[in-house]
Parts: sequence; C-alpha cells; structure tokens
Amino acid sequence: MQQKWNALAACLTLGVLWAFRHVPLFFIPGTYQYQPGAWTDWFWLFMIGIPPLSVVFAWIFNHTCSSTLATILFHCMIVFTDGLLNVSMKTDLYSTVLWILAAIVVTSIWGARTLTPKGRIPQRLLTGTD
Repeated sequence: MQQKWNALAACLTLGVLWAFRHVPLFFIPGTYQYQPGAWTDWFWLFMIGIPPLSVVFAWIFNHTCSSTLATILFHCMIVFTDGLLNVSMKTDLYSTVLWILAAIVVTSIWGARTLTPKGRIPQRLLTGTD
C-alpha cells in the first residue's frame, strides 16, 4: 500500500481494516475481546486505538528495513503488557490517548510520506521490491 499512497494514508487505511478484522472476536467465547463484549465503551476504545497503533507499527516496519519480526514482537509486547496492566476503563482510555499521541508525534517528526527521516526513502518504496 505504501507504494501507491503515502505511509500515513496506507497505515491508517490498514488500521481501519485491522480494527474491523477484530470485530468477530467480540462474539466468540474464550477470546480476549469476548469478555468486555461488543458495543461497550471498551469496544469503542479498542476500535479507535487500532488505527493510530498501526501508524506506530508502520514506523517500526519502515525503520527496521521492513522487518515483520520487529513488528510482530512489538505487537506481542503490547498484548502482554495490556493483559498485565490493563485494570480499568481509565487505563484503556489512557492507553488509547497515548497511542493517538504517539501517532501524532511519529507523523510530525518523520513525516507522513514515509514515516522515516527526511530524505531517506526506503528502497522498497522506490522500486516496489524489498
């Protein structure tokens, strides 16, 4: 997607799709999302928090020479710490606000085009290859 659009547009689009991909999990007993339930405040915070989180994932991906492993490890760290520290609706609200702020900071420092330092365009974005 980053070959056709700027990095910000690509990762926000992907983030919205990623959020919708999680919706069925709110209806499947035994999943992490099932217990709070669909259409609750937690559900909406979860859905709102995924697109800015995808900006941070794209930033990591673009800064690690397209390392999917780095992105996967970061996702695992988020799931682990969320399960460990997420104790109330207030902490969910704080984490969502922090992800939004992180996405704003990443975009304003590195730019929407590539989410990388100015003038450094990853080769894969120029040629379409890794």
